[in-house]
Amino acid sequence: MERKVILLRVTLQALAPLMIASGEEDALHDVLLVRDPNDLPTIPATSIAGALRARIGDRHNDWFGSETPERRQRSAVTFTDGLFHWSDNLLRDGMVLGEARAALARDPLCREVLGSADPVMRQHVRLSAHGVVDGSGKFTRSAVPAGARFTFEVRTSLAEAADEIERLVKAGIWLGGATRSGYGQMACVALGREDLTLPRDMARWTAIVTKDIGTESAIRTRPVEGSKVSSTWTIGGRIEGTLLIGAESGTLEEDRVPWREPRIQWTGDRGSFQRNCLVVPGTSIKGPIRHRTLFHLRRLKVAHAEEVNDDLFGSVASEAGGAAGKLRFHDAPVDDVREIVQTHVGLDRFTGGARRGVLFTDRMLWQPQLAVRIDEITPGSLSLDQRLALAATMEDLRRGLLGIGAEWGEGAGIFGTIETFVIPDIGDKAEAGNAA
Repeated sequence: MERKVILLRVTLQALAPLMIASGEEDALHDVLLVRDPNDLPTIPATSIAGALRARIGDRHNDWFGSETPERRQRSAVTFTDGLFHWSDNLLRDGMVLGEARAALARDPLCREVLGSADPVMRQHVRLSAHGVVDGSGKFTRSAVPAGARFTFEVRTSLAEAADEIERLVKAGIWLGGATRSGYGQMACVALGREDLTLPRDMARWTAIVTKDIGTESAIRTRPVEGSKVSSTWTIGGRIEGTLLIGAESGTLEEDRVPWREPRIQWTGDRGSFQRNCLVVPGTSIKGPIRHRTLFHLRRLKVAHAEEVNDDLFGSVASEAGGAAGKLRFHDAPVDDVREIVQTHVGLDRFTGGARRGVLFTDRMLWQPQLAVRIDEITPGSLSLDQRLALAATMEDLRRGLLGIGAEWGEGAGIFGTIETFVIPDIGDKAEAGNAA
């Protein structure tokens, strides 16, 4: 029986910041990126295999191996690490030394993501088991900027496994941590395939096994189009006034400024590092929607509303255990928007009156275009109560009863003009609600 050897070469591009933690820590950062020997961000082969294994379904033990007492079987699929693309859209395998090391430090993309540089640093607040802020707990996640490209290779003797992996990566995958909160969305932008049972491909076998997977790899990729994943719940339009997703200003003139972070932009095969790109992180969208959905679950008199809400949005680890949610929230980039400055008076928390001499200043976005996109990770996994409560929350966003970002109770972050509003079919509303 002829044994196949199939090689896939996949190039992924991050549509959102990518956070794959190394498990290490330092005095300044809580979550540090995993890096290769050249100190560049990398995607471990185990992360790629784990993400694909979770989506394969019933065949995952046959293809990816198992180590249970009843069955011990090695994986029939082998992955390489995902290597970071330099600004020339190529990657270098192995240690970069000598003159090449100097070139790495000068490369417009590499120098921005080396270990000594801080790529994307997002601050988060710690949540308690009740889904609210846990005291003054804060932590910082380090991530690779959106737009970063990585290439990995897959080797297998199973044509069916190669076909399924190719289908999954073309559809788009999520890698790393916090994928429910705006991180880790990856799109396939190039893919190559070699079947070494074919004479034409077999003739290049020696070149493939004796060269690295960098610039001289014999596997040539072709562009892939249409690999973005469609969203299930969508609302988009123009904010009627101001919007503020606050960040520290770093100046004495302003107290809060809009959140900005870098992004990698590709023009053909040239990559450039774009600084100060405006974005609304997925966590800033997830927070208000989570709390409003809990309100509607209680309004519907759903039994154990907090547990139902945790099942929908995820829960932190506790004695009862933690779990990931059923929804995935996307970041919302903001482009071509005017900024305005507003000065506020500090209020006394006891009397509610103005505090003498206490002023603070916010730089806010004026009437930006904003799109809220939420994926239902497993279609049909939401209960009717969850779907009704989430639909009511999205309706509140549409009607201006709920906003995004800071100061929405004072009119900021409220949708005015609605251009897209998509809610899936909810079913028989009469059956919703489970009275306590």
